[in-house]
Amino acid sequence: MRRAIVCLGNLDMIPLIDCDVIGVDKGAELLAEEGIPMVYAIGDFDSTSSLIRIQQYAKEIKKLPVQKNETDSEAALLWAMQYYDHLDVYGGLQGRLDHEYANLSLLIHRKYPITLYDRQNKLERFESGMHHIYKNGYQYLSLFPLQLSTVTLNGVLYPLTEQVLRVGDIYTISNEILQESMELILDGEVLMIQSNDDKKRLFK
Repeated sequence: MRRAIVCLGNLDMIPLIDCDVIGVDKGAELLAEEGIPMVYAIGDFDSTSSLIRIQQYAKEIKKLPVQKNETDSEAALLWAMQYYDHLDVYGGLQGRLDHEYANLSLLIHRKYPITLYDRQNKLERFESGMHHIYKNGYQYLSLFPLQLSTVTLNGVLYPLTEQVLRVGDIYTISNEILQESMELILDGEVLMIQSNDDKKRLFK
């Protein structure tokens, strides 16, 4: 599976770089400031004055018009999905609530193959099937049904067996993985959030 890292403007951490990196608007500027090479930088760049510096670190740059139908984030993902199977997105949470909601919609409603990260959280969408979820330094695990779903959870503090979840249910929150991984058996679709209380997390 080909993966890439996409860095948006509200970047609060620089992940360990072990694959291609794409910078989006202000996120491209932050990457350039850290001297991190990018395979692609995209955006209208209306929030940065460092386009010359970005050009020094980006293999290719796409300047978008300020007035457009897609957000800079979505334009970046549409380009990246031509070449990568999955995208790890940083800098898309917190900050302006409308931007955060738009980025969540790309995961939940557009169903793009992305995982959203910030220093404290990891957000993924899962569809029907059996999934092994790894702890990777996160303390909590929460599920939010995106449609009528049936879930079985093994290897967690609060296990479930063929539990029916309805949209709006919020009691499957703040579970914990007991060892290094857990098993999710799902018929339906859920948003999974792994999180910590403390922002100081060792990234893996």
